Amino acid sequence: MRSTPFDPKEDLAPIPFSERVCVFAKNLKSNGLIWDPHPGCFVWDPSRSLKVTSPFPNNIYFVLNVSHFEKMLGSKEAMRRRLVWLPTWHQARLLLQKLNTPVEEIAACYSEDPEQELLNLYTKILNGL
Repeated sequence: MRSTPFDPKEDLAPIPFSERVCVFAKNLKSNGLIWDPHPGCFVWDPSRSLKVTSPFPNNIYFVLNVSHFEKMLGSKEAMRRRLVWLPTWHQARLLLQKLNTPVEEIAACYSEDPEQELLNLYTKILNGL
């Protein structure tokens, strides 16, 4: 079965597929953000370890079936090593709640620009690690 590629001119992006978001998420990983691979996560493959084409730009994939990724990369540990988790807006807010970030500080991350708001949430996560 062949997937239909994401069309940034027509489709509504579920997350910003920008290099800025990917690089910042890699910084979160480098600074200790732990990811337990599970369905519902977007990941970036900066080293192009996955040999299948993603429907999303910039080597970004959506994890629907963890075992599918485990087969391609060998294990969950290999997924953690080779892929960079791109927390969604919702996941970022849940992470901040787990880090006991006051609700006012989370709300202060708001921006009219959705990408900037996500980066603001990532910055808050980085400060809490």
